[in-house]
Amino acid sequence: MNAEKLAQYAELLIQDDKENEISNIFENFNNKLTTFSQNSHVPQYQTEFITAKKELFEALQNSIYNSMSYLDQNNIDSMGGKNILGLYMIQNIKQILEQNQMTPVEAKKDIDQLWASYSNFIRNIKQLSTSFKALNIENETILNENEGEIAFMFPKEIIDGDLKLFYKDINTFQCFMNVLLEISGENENYKLSTISSSNFIIYLTATCGLITLIASTINEVLKIFKSYMEIRQTCQQLKEQNFPQKVVEDSEKHLSNLLEKNIDNITNSVLKNYQKADRIRKNELKNNLKISLQKMFAKIDNGYQVNISYNFEYSESNNEEESENSPNVEIEKLKEEVQSLNNNISNLAKEIANNGSILQLPAFLDEEDTTEED
Repeated sequence: MNAEKLAQYAELLIQDDKENEISNIFENFNNKLTTFSQNSHVPQYQTEFITAKKELFEALQNSIYNSMSYLDQNNIDSMGGKNILGLYMIQNIKQILEQNQMTPVEAKKDIDQLWASYSNFIRNIKQLSTSFKALNIENETILNENEGEIAFMFPKEIIDGDLKLFYKDINTFQCFMNVLLEISGENENYKLSTISSSNFIIYLTATCGLITLIASTINEVLKIFKSYMEIRQTCQQLKEQNFPQKVVEDSEKHLSNLLEKNIDNITNSVLKNYQKADRIRKNELKNNLKISLQKMFAKIDNGYQVNISYNFEYSESNNEEESENSPNVEIEKLKEEVQSLNNNISNLAKEIANNGSILQLPAFLDEEDTTEED
């Protein structure tokens, strides 16, 4: 992770702690727990402790960390935030309290450690932010009007230091971007904005039209993963319930044909709804898009991630001058697609991280990319 990206995360977390008053509420909760652990027989202290716990859980539920993508959460975890932010902190506190219902003094010891970990983390990122400002290292994520950012994350364990494989990965994403750029008819090309070395992440900036198409296309890909998991679960249930072999085989056959069929459907849908390019190249674009989609399925199935950010605050403030009855339909569609993509790919990434590949596809489908690089 580069310094500018660290500065971004630090500012977000400092602002999150301030706006939700997490540190103050956590300290109050810890104090109430101290009093309760020493006087657990006094109803007043029990009530005060329960109220403080409720306030802390509400603050942690509102944390920006919970709505971040799996990719962003991984980056923040690597900064020292693992298991001490948002819903993860709630889970840890609940577990401690449940395990020590009869011994609040013991619970207090473990809660003290959590509070120390969180307060030290916030103090460290504040110091980090102050140092960055002194060195004129600024938050890099200020996006311009009509501009968004796409992040592609390459798993280090797959590339394993092999420069040739890394080049092939970059080429795969470049081909995917290029074919969608041509389909969209956008005049302005995407641009490389940042490269992060800790997790091999490449950040690209692009305009609203291209980002909408990318988000929409990948969302369709993610829907197929969800369908595949549901059908595979059904097949497993049929086997466990001793259904006739033919029923099980028919279900598995349907599963094997699902991917190719849906890649064709996504390809046709994208061209129908978004193509603004020269119709003469329709067949060529269709072939290139189909190949790119096949490779995107393989990448996502092996733990590669895509994340999108967009300057919605600028767009929304810009729209305040317009009539409340005439919202910017294009921005609303983009917002819906981006939120859906980031949520769905985060859930899928967690599933793959915990249980492995879903489609059982190799990370590299062939030796050479056949789509255009221009």
